Amino acid sequence: MGFIVFATTVLGGQDPWSDKFYQYRIPVDVVVESPGWNQIPLDEKPITGAINAIEKFQYDAQFFAYNYLKVIQPAPDGSASEIEAGFYMIPDGETDVVPLTNGPVPRKVKIQLLANLPRLGPIRLHLYCQPMGSYYLMVLNLRRDVLPKKQVQAPSLHHAQKYLGDSRYSLASNRFATAWFADTTAKLTPSTTPPKDNRPTWRYRRY
Repeated sequence: MGFIVFATTVLGGQDPWSDKFYQYRIPVDVVVESPGWNQIPLDEKPITGAINAIEKFQYDAQFFAYNYLKVIQPAPDGSASEIEAGFYMIPDGETDVVPLTNGPVPRKVKIQLLANLPRLGPIRLHLYCQPMGSYYLMVLNLRRDVLPKKQVQAPSLHHAQKYLGDSRYSLASNRFATAWFADTTAKLTPSTTPPKDNRPTWRYRRY
């Protein structure tokens, strides 16, 4: 499996954020030799590693959130379109059970990132990810009976980007403590710096 990782890390990004459910996105450049369904030779480890490079909270690739990944193709004008893609579970080798799309899971399967790519040549993709902080194995929703034979050339995995948006802000503070809000998807550690943005607060006294 070949891929190139660019280690630079940033928060945010130039392109509009297509889906705010996802906290992270990773730009990936691929070269398509034949349009249609292609294998993308990327697995859980480099994707998780790119996210961990910009986070104090470290995710475990062993418990990858396969079902919380979306593939978007950005356009130069700022628009974006979703690509039919994701991690698929596919029978690996000979099996005598009912195919995956119609019945139970075979004893041996392969997990592969696949994408239905629209054209020849270089394409920039955005992998939108929302990792799990819990420790249990996720059963894949996407399944195929046959692994496509076509494969893109070794993808270039760029730095991960993080959606901050309006997800955290200070509420009130005094000399003892600072109260602040964060979305449930924001992973916090004791060393996380409180946000500088403030919001109006209501104060009341009990008489």
